[in-house]
Amino acid sequence: MARYQRGFLKKKKGKWVFCYTAIRSIDGTRTERGRVVGPIAELSKSGAWAEVERRGLNMLVNGPDAGKQPTFGFIASHYLENHRFTNHGTEYLHNHIVKDYLVPRFGNDVASEIKSKEILGWLESQTFAECGDHGLENSTLGKIKTVMGTIYRHGQFEELISQTVAPNTKGQLKASNPVTFVRWSDKTDYEAFVLKPEQTMAVLDLLVQPEYTLLLMVAATGVRISEALALKWKSVLYDQNSIRIKNSWTYGQMGSGTKTQASKSTVPMHPALAEVLKAWQAETPYNKPDDFVFASVKLDGKKPRTGNMIVEDYLKPAAIKAGVIKIVNGKTHDMAGNVLKRFGFHCFRHTLASFLLAQGNSPVLIKNLLRWSKISMLDVYGHVMTDEKIAAQGSMLERIMPKTVAVQ
Repeated sequence: MARYQRGFLKKKKGKWVFCYTAIRSIDGTRTERGRVVGPIAELSKSGAWAEVERRGLNMLVNGPDAGKQPTFGFIASHYLENHRFTNHGTEYLHNHIVKDYLVPRFGNDVASEIKSKEILGWLESQTFAECGDHGLENSTLGKIKTVMGTIYRHGQFEELISQTVAPNTKGQLKASNPVTFVRWSDKTDYEAFVLKPEQTMAVLDLLVQPEYTLLLMVAATGVRISEALALKWKSVLYDQNSIRIKNSWTYGQMGSGTKTQASKSTVPMHPALAEVLKAWQAETPYNKPDDFVFASVKLDGKKPRTGNMIVEDYLKPAAIKAGVIKIVNGKTHDMAGNVLKRFGFHCFRHTLASFLLAQGNSPVLIKNLLRWSKISMLDVYGHVMTDEKIAAQGSMLERIMPKTVAVQ
């Protein structure tokens, strides 16, 4: 073990040789390497060790094989195996991005030889403009770029690659993290679908238990579907008129926390919502404190229901029947004919924020109710309906048009 950690000196052909273990980038196994330190006639053993320290050769111990520079795939694997993820959803996402996108493209490339323009060109080749319906959204490609940069920083921190920006043989600056120079706008043309209160009511009227209670809670409190599915009865605090949000259910597992630190909080529970939850608790066989509020009957209550299945089997059919959305050529549209990229429970989180904004509630109240980490999220979630815009325009017209012209 000491040799792995420090290396050792040996005599070879009249010279001191510093021997150490390096990690082969191809398969990650340890291999022994050596560097000549100096003549034995000129250096004592302690002097040879001093020379090792002076030249920084001790930094090579357990580093990448100097003879074979580490591939991006090796660094990516090292990252997934050694990084301590605090959230299951984040771990799943990073594994997905690495194994399904980054490694297939860059896995066999030497990490230090990958160019910034090469990364940018690849990202551009994955857009909708280049791939049609098989392309990726700018926001998704932005996440891929971010993960790639994180992997490079991990490699730098672990000293698998250089930590500096240095000139190459042509005198040009070359960064060991090429993602640093990749500029990518992750803005998306996705626009959330916001329902009017009467549309939400129409959808609710077509649902039965437990889908009715689930949608009502999401629509009234703005909790994420992952948080609603992770909810257990012991976190429904009837005596305190609140619901404690502590975890999220993502990718079939209970996460160790919520999406953000601000999300891990409590949300108020109006008495009307509490009555609906009490009625569902009395009806469901899974009503003990440690039972899931929306437990799966098929799985004997051991796990909650699956969010995307609820959307496809209950929420979307109810919305279609209520005349809120329609399906044309296999794609989801609003009633005006606009294509909706997504329709699900998250729409009701946008709907709540927009409704509260239209009612004149303060941004601080909206931020706290939806448990945002920053108030600027209102720019994303706050939408104004067309009829509200027309009404506002009409108010101005009433003030500036001749009194003989009636403004409807």
